[in-house]
Parts: sequence; C-alpha cells; structure tokens
Amino acid sequence: MLLLVGTYGYSLFADKWDKQLGHVNQVVQQVRVVTLLDHLLDGIVPLALFPENTKGFYFKGEKNTLTAISQNGMFSINDPVVFRLRLESQKDGTLSLWYEEASLDNLLITNAQQNIPFKTSIQLLKGLHSFEFSYYGWQSFDIKSQAAFEFDASKTRRWYAQYQGMQAQLHPEKLRLLLKLPQGQIELISHFTQNSETLMSNMEGG
Repeated sequence: MLLLVGTYGYSLFADKWDKQLGHVNQVVQQVRVVTLLDHLLDGIVPLALFPENTKGFYFKGEKNTLTAISQNGMFSINDPVVFRLRLESQKDGTLSLWYEEASLDNLLITNAQQNIPFKTSIQLLKGLHSFEFSYYGWQSFDIKSQAAFEFDASKTRRWYAQYQGMQAQLHPEKLRLLLKLPQGQIELISHFTQNSETLMSNMEGG
C-alpha cells in the first residue's frame, strides 16, 4: 500500500514537473523568437524604387502585416532579405505569426507590387492574443517639404496604423510592435533614418 501511494505521488510529481518544464521551454522559445524579431526589425533599411516615372521606398506596413527589406534576415546570413510577417487566425480565437523570407542575392526588386518568391515560410509564434504594428514619420514627402517653410501644427510627424513607402515617398522613422502573449505584453521599437529622401536624391543624382 505504501508502495502504491509512493508510486502515485511520484506520478503526480512527474506529471506536474513535465507540465512546468514544458511551460519553461515554451517561454524560452518565445523569448528567442522575440529576440530574433527585434533583430530583424532593427535591421530594416530603405530601398528606393523608381518604377515608371514614380519614386518611393519598398516598405509596406499595415496594422497586422509588414513587408520590408532587412539586413538581419533570420535565415540568409550574408545578404539582405525581403521579408513578410503575417497573421493567421486559429480555431481557438488566438493568432499565429508567420515569417516569410527571400534573399536579395539573386532577386532584383523594381516595384512595390512585384511578386516575391518567398523561399522560406515558418510559424514563429502561436497563441497570440494581439499583434499590432504602428509607424512613425511624415505622412508624405510633400508635407515634410511644406513644413520646412511654413508653420502649421497639423504638418508634423506622428504615428500611423499604416505606412506605404511608395505612396509617402518616404521611409518611416520608427516602427513599434505590440504583441500580447498569455504571459504578458511585449513592446519592440526600432529606429530608422530621419532623412530617407536624401538617399532618394543621391540615387537620382547618381
């Protein structure tokens, strides 16, 4: 009888330990993924495009998706990448985060509508309660130019839920990502150049 009680007690302990260990492993994996995300977003760089007598930047930022260029891809070590972060809804009401990547080694991007042959697709996180981007900068190059010569409180930098580099003819200056996991909320902020139009001018002059 004592042996049975001891065995039962050990079984309960082992089961509890396995669950706790599984939870720890899950948290460790989430921390690793968030670290990779932070590195990826910090590596975003402006890519100037000049398709059909227009100009702008390859940056497609929405509330829940982002497609951009980064020097810190998760798989391509030696070359910059074009990447996309997107969400998928799960049956339990939570969200999963997917990452897609294509190396720019043999890929020439000429316009923002170009079909990208993503060669890598992987689920980074699951069980997300929310995942939202916001973008800080000028609404457009024209408004930034006007603000340099006239005082208008409405013409200033601000946060946006969407930011299209071709439409704005600028690259955002900052990016914020808020993601909510069962363990809590995480905020990532990445800073970029404040004068992306200079890069555009240099490329036009070259």
